[in-house]
Amino acid sequence: MTIDSPKRPERAFSEMVSRARRQTTSTHQLVMLRADSNGALQLAGSLSGVDNPYVSASGRRSFLSWHASGMSADDDLNSNLSTIRNRAQDQYRNTATARAAINRIVEGAVGTGLRMRSNIDWKFIGMSLSQAREWKAAAEREFQLWAETVECDYERQMTFGDIQRMVCKSQQTRGDCFALLPWLPRPRHIYDMRIQLIEADRVSNPQRQSDGMIGGKYVAAGIERDNNMIPTAVHICDRYPESFLFIASSPDPKWKRVPIYGANTGRRNVLRIMTSERIGQSRGEPILSPVMSALKQFSVYSDAELSAAVVNAMLSVFVKRPIADKGGYMGDDDDRPWEDQDTKQLGSGTWIDGAPGEELQVIAANRPSAQFEPFFLACMKQIGMALGVPFEVLVNHFSSSYSASRAAILEAYKHFKIIRKCLQQSFCQPIYEEWLLEAVIKGRIQAPGFLTDPAIRNAYCQAHWIGPTSGQIDPVREVEAANLRVKYGFSSRGIETAEITGMDFEDVCQARAEENALMESLNLPIPDREGMGATQPAPEAKNDDGVGAKEGADSAGENGKSTATKDVQQLALNGAQSQALQSIVEGVAGGGIPEGDG
Repeated sequence: MTIDSPKRPERAFSEMVSRARRQTTSTHQLVMLRADSNGALQLAGSLSGVDNPYVSASGRRSFLSWHASGMSADDDLNSNLSTIRNRAQDQYRNTATARAAINRIVEGAVGTGLRMRSNIDWKFIGMSLSQAREWKAAAEREFQLWAETVECDYERQMTFGDIQRMVCKSQQTRGDCFALLPWLPRPRHIYDMRIQLIEADRVSNPQRQSDGMIGGKYVAAGIERDNNMIPTAVHICDRYPESFLFIASSPDPKWKRVPIYGANTGRRNVLRIMTSERIGQSRGEPILSPVMSALKQFSVYSDAELSAAVVNAMLSVFVKRPIADKGGYMGDDDDRPWEDQDTKQLGSGTWIDGAPGEELQVIAANRPSAQFEPFFLACMKQIGMALGVPFEVLVNHFSSSYSASRAAILEAYKHFKIIRKCLQQSFCQPIYEEWLLEAVIKGRIQAPGFLTDPAIRNAYCQAHWIGPTSGQIDPVREVEAANLRVKYGFSSRGIETAEITGMDFEDVCQARAEENALMESLNLPIPDREGMGATQPAPEAKNDDGVGAKEGADSAGENGKSTATKDVQQLALNGAQSQALQSIVEGVAGGGIPEGDG
């Protein structure tokens, strides 16, 4: 049903709704009216006698200028992606807040790089525990041989840890990042696999065509999909599409199609590191996208405040000259300093000569503004909410109580772990699996069944990736809490060691054993086996007093308790902290390993 009316669309719409309400027989029918390009109103449904049950879908005045898109993820994002990327990169280059936010995320999620610790399923493989430990040590040693040198990088510039930081930073600022895994033999190096990073801008549609059918395949923002809409290949330009870089061998940009998986071997050729926000999304969105406007406006406001404060702080002398009665200047005609344009600029202690009759009018800037800091804090809180980084962590300002500061750090750490998990699953673990395949093929690592049974291969490839810890505000409280979790069986020594120090528990135990052996060989006091107090090495065979092993151990425990108690008394702690530490000292130095601390 179409109604043509020369009246104003609003009046025609109102009359049409009233007429439809009089004619309808059901109060649960809905009439949807749509205005076409000619101003005609088209009836698209039936009308309800009640208001819209959803306020967010109503036609209130506050919604009149709100035109939301209902297109697919690629339709909404891909056409705007280049602009968003460039603005995000500009914000990172020139805005302190944007750079700080990205750096906090990279530091918290990756730090100096995630460290691989093998965690093979030795029971499924059929190994003994001792054999599994030997295999883990060999795998970790070989992986470090490849990962801790720049030879793992295609361009020989970064180690594996540096590459992880670059990938994480590129994903946050550009939306996503790509990595190729070519085999490139090099003299005097064992492994041939390299990591070649591709920035997001280079993955684009061939010849800059629009999304759609290209060469018989559907391609969106450089991602090619098959008939089932599964990504199968990426199209990579040999340079940045918007760059003026000239390559002698190829004056015009050329695109290369790279399959994500090898057709014959199934090997992963391309790694795509991104976080999807919607179903069917082909490319990632820069993390700064929702706060881009706020960051830009605050940057302009901050610069204006800074400029006003600088001008307000300057002290300049302005010389006012009188006008003669006959309109002439009372002085030498050749001496006209006010005509010297070089002196007419503000500066600290500047002397400015005014022309006859000129008078300086100063507008009080009242800078710095007393409202600048509260406004700054409010903006940082809003930006932090959008980025998943609490305000205290974003600005590195912990002025609240211990509980509030600790809560902020833990909330940020949860977000960092999500980003770390994404990096681990889409980048670190696939690279480790491809490296392990090369190590097995070359015979550097023995793994029976690795090349023939996918289940056995998966068991060999299991690994932990250890990253930076959440940090500690009060180490005494947090160590006590970790000790209690282990004591009552809520956690393990390995988990707590990784959470507090970022180290592997077996590495810590091995280091402590080596330290104790060294101190024994040098006849130095050795901390007791529980880690507190100090005892002198007293082998029972050389005890001139004839004290037995049990008596010697008890005496050492008493000495350790006494020394530890003195250490507590010397600490400038408050009452609660001192009592907590005193209880730990008495329980560990006097009673050994707590009950349940297996």
